[in-house]
Amino acid sequence: MLQRCPRTAGICGREGRRDRACVLRTSASAREAEEAPLEANGRRRRRLLTGTLGAGLATLPLQSVAPPPPAAAAPQPPKPTPPKAPAATGSCSAKGAAAARDPAINRGCATTAAARQQYGLQGLLPPREVPLSTELARARAALSQCASDFERHRLLMALKESNAAAFYALMQGPDLEALLPIVYTPTIGDACLRFGTLIPRPSCLYISASMAGSVADAVAAWPQQNVRLAVITDGERILGLGDLGCHGAGIPIGKCIVYAAAGVPPDWLLPIVVDVGTENDELRERDPLYIGLSQRRLRGDAYYSLMEELVQSLQKRYGPSTIIHWEDLAPAQAFPMLQRLRAAGTPTFNDDIECTAGVAVAALLGALRLEGVAPLAQQRFLFFGAGQASLGIARLLVRLLQQSGVPEFKARAAIWLIDRRGLVTTARKDLTPEKAQFAQASGDPKGRLPLDLARSSAGSPAPVGGGAGAAAAAAAAAALLKKVIDAVQPTTLIGAASVGGAFDQGVIEALTRSAVKAGGAGARPVCFPLSNPTERAEASFADVWRWSGGAAVYASGTAFPGLAVTADGAAAQLQAPEAWGAAGAGAGAGAASGSGGRGGGGKSSSGSSGSSGSSSGSSSGSDAGSGASIRLEAARAKGLRVLRPAQGNNSHVFPGLALGCIATGATFVNDEMLIAAAQAIAGLVTEKELSEECVLPGVSRLRDTATAVAAAVAAVAFKDDLGSVTVDSARCLPSLRAAEAAAAATTAAGRGARSVDDGGTSAAALECVRRLQYSAA
Repeated sequence: MLQRCPRTAGICGREGRRDRACVLRTSASAREAEEAPLEANGRRRRRLLTGTLGAGLATLPLQSVAPPPPAAAAPQPPKPTPPKAPAATGSCSAKGAAAARDPAINRGCATTAAARQQYGLQGLLPPREVPLSTELARARAALSQCASDFERHRLLMALKESNAAAFYALMQGPDLEALLPIVYTPTIGDACLRFGTLIPRPSCLYISASMAGSVADAVAAWPQQNVRLAVITDGERILGLGDLGCHGAGIPIGKCIVYAAAGVPPDWLLPIVVDVGTENDELRERDPLYIGLSQRRLRGDAYYSLMEELVQSLQKRYGPSTIIHWEDLAPAQAFPMLQRLRAAGTPTFNDDIECTAGVAVAALLGALRLEGVAPLAQQRFLFFGAGQASLGIARLLVRLLQQSGVPEFKARAAIWLIDRRGLVTTARKDLTPEKAQFAQASGDPKGRLPLDLARSSAGSPAPVGGGAGAAAAAAAAAALLKKVIDAVQPTTLIGAASVGGAFDQGVIEALTRSAVKAGGAGARPVCFPLSNPTERAEASFADVWRWSGGAAVYASGTAFPGLAVTADGAAAQLQAPEAWGAAGAGAGAGAASGSGGRGGGGKSSSGSSGSSGSSSGSSSGSDAGSGASIRLEAARAKGLRVLRPAQGNNSHVFPGLALGCIATGATFVNDEMLIAAAQAIAGLVTEKELSEECVLPGVSRLRDTATAVAAAVAAVAFKDDLGSVTVDSARCLPSLRAAEAAAAATTAAGRGARSVDDGGTSAAALECVRRLQYSAA
């Protein structure tokens, strides 16, 4: 750890020298001390002490140092004393170099003169001093010269590790919508696949199975002292890419970037990858650049023991209110980890189970605001995929339906799931406890369900990179889906199985017929292909819109381009905006090539085509039907109807969920918090967004979304008495109590009905959250 130099109050490159001053000397002072005459011994010794051991030792009396015995040999003639070097400016020789490498100090040319002087950066930075906005323009110019989103990802990570102020200001600025798909999904999937070639600076904490029993030492090595939140993965289920082991480190790093973009202070965040081995033979046995342990995965008690040791070490250093955010664990470990930690009173949530559920329910609540969509109590849900994402959504839907007055047994009867072995029914004997909660009887109220559906194969997730295996998996999945839709008659179809192209034309047409059969002419189905990265999405927006005749309400887990529709129904795909070309001095004129979707990053730079006749593998090409494309401004100028699909990314949920828990010191994350978060998100959707068929707030409003979600979560935590006293909650809970007391007094005096937000705590919570949020500018 870098220590403050006691003499200069600057940063010194030595470690652990708290009981002595800086011992680093300039070459001039060292040479002067060594070549001073041996006579005047006392004077030379005093020069050494004052010049190199600092002010503390310089105050020692001269007589306290015993003089050496007189030399027996004849005195040598003194060497000529070299010219005295100019006086040092008061900085340790290593201080400036360390500061130049510290992204929290080095702002490039935006580093102020005072900071250059304080940290000894003179000569280590270009002489021109500019505002931070110029550094942002410089970054945009560099981005414009990149040939792919993967190159942009690498550039942005380099900026993060060299100039944090510029990086986070960029992420919190108007470019966020274009940047988010580059620093996170879908491009982060490509970065994880290539992680062994990235040579990153240490930007996360690496915990390995070999550290069992000494994890606390590794946690103690992390330099930040104010961590409130740890994002942890074991790399087993990275997006839709499978087991990437230690190369999954890019996921918690990317999540922490999203947190910071939403206003969570970066020094509160700790990304962690736990390397317990991998079952990926290609990485473990044949990839010489793999950075993790070359062993099979740790399982059973040893696995849970290591994870619990990590959590306990985090709590010991940072406090029991430290929030644990789990990311991309396999279902077999994800559900037990939540149960174990919650039983121990640890504030924790799993992004894939709970945040996916929150954003999916928010998208559904947004869809319910559109004409033609059946009310919640009349919806019938079919999930393609029965992993932790689908199970989390299904569980939260049951709670939401119960809040709406639907009995639990009826709520569960409206939910059907398909896993890789077929329809989840009571005829199956291979179900996990989590799946068994949603197993349907082999017959439904409208007639006997074909028993062969319970034994049909839905196919395994398609191989990474697409190809024949991906196409075959998609074709098998689509064939099964059409049978199930005809039998179950769903009104909402949700995909979370990572089989790209599984929702083909026949599936979407069957879903549309099912919705009309349930709700009559004009009824609209809901279609949410949530799998990512892009090549794993079950269907693109353009395809679903075309195959449903414009009826389906759509939201996806990854970004897809919108459409511009003429009066006669012809559609052209909206081109990605030129996110970088016009920004800043010297910026190139070229658009961000290869980028797609609303955020300019919809196409994974791997170029995988996904699958089976769907355009889901390419979000930046031309529309599947017409081949035409048009810019958004031109479409609006021509009076065309603009349709922009919602991106159901978990980033709508997890920043606000964590921030609300931090604000109140919440000790538990419950379903009521998630429902409140979903309702807050849906409430932010504007009429303009709904007119464009977008059922979630735009990604560019990430900070506002996080603020609203955090306030809703904090209000629930306060109402349910889940708060605890922490440094942060000590500033928030009194405000909530005051608001509650004021509302109670108003009600008691008969001056008005009690507020629907349980005592006016929402407004107070909103103010508390805003005080905690971080602004890079």
